[in-house]
Amino acid sequence: MSTVYQSSSTNYVDAGHYLRQAWTPPLPSGFVVNLWCLPDPGVKPSQSLILLAKLAIYGSTRGMLTLQGIINALQDRFLFFRQNPGEPWTRSIRHFLSLKAMFVKVEQSMSRKGVLWTLDITQGEGDKRKRKRRIRPNHPTPSQAEQMVSNEPLDSCDASQTFDLPTSSRPLAVGPFRYDSYGTIPYPEYGGSHFTLEPDSTL
Repeated sequence: MSTVYQSSSTNYVDAGHYLRQAWTPPLPSGFVVNLWCLPDPGVKPSQSLILLAKLAIYGSTRGMLTLQGIINALQDRFLFFRQNPGEPWTRSIRHFLSLKAMFVKVEQSMSRKGVLWTLDITQGEGDKRKRKRRIRPNHPTPSQAEQMVSNEPLDSCDASQTFDLPTSSRPLAVGPFRYDSYGTIPYPEYGGSHFTLEPDSTL
């Protein structure tokens, strides 16, 4: 029966038996599951960074570590990580913590710095589900619309093109005109009586 250990706020199934199966053949029960069950080859370890991070977390005192705690644990155990502190492997561990479902964040007290990570083997070896991002309609912004207009060629309209306008049998009023405050009823500019323009039924 699997044992359960308790983190700060959540219970997780003990990952010891699960991690023992990562070896071929499986790690015997007499060996403690942590980074120190691996030999230090003096070069980059052949095990994956994901497995090393799991062993670092599980082998810690409380079964929880921050990112920096994982990095420190690997440097304490392996010469390669001590000699290459600024290499991309540190960023790779950060990436795996956010990517792999087995690494879960644990609530922590305000006095600690960084996020605590623990192992939840019930999540399996897969990746975490990504949130579906809402796709926004592809409407141009005002600046984009202005740019589209400014890029329109000036000669897109044919200035030589002519149009036939409808003719009217009724004589047109001769201006110039001035308009009232509504801008709809024209008056002759030089005296004369009030008149309105009626719509022409022939138009």
